[in-house]
Amino acid sequence: MNVMSAMNVMNEAPRIDPEFAALMPSLTEEEYAQLERNIISQKKCLDKILLWDGVIVDGVNRFCASVANGVEFEIDTNSD
Repeated sequence: MNVMSAMNVMNEAPRIDPEFAALMPSLTEEEYAQLERNIISQKKCLDKILLWDGVIVDGVNRFCASVANGVEFEIDTNSD
């Protein structure tokens, strides 16, 4: 499911829960910069952003880097 169809289904953009995000290991500045370079060079985020009830549970950094750079990304809402 791509981001536009996901937003149409959910009627809202994916949300970042600060408390949940704080539980995830942080990237260093260099790691985040490398992630951005990779996403920009590929012209899309290769790994899907995983949502649960509209909240990002995997891919907060990928989501932020994609949005900040206007790069396409996909969403997975499967609970399997």
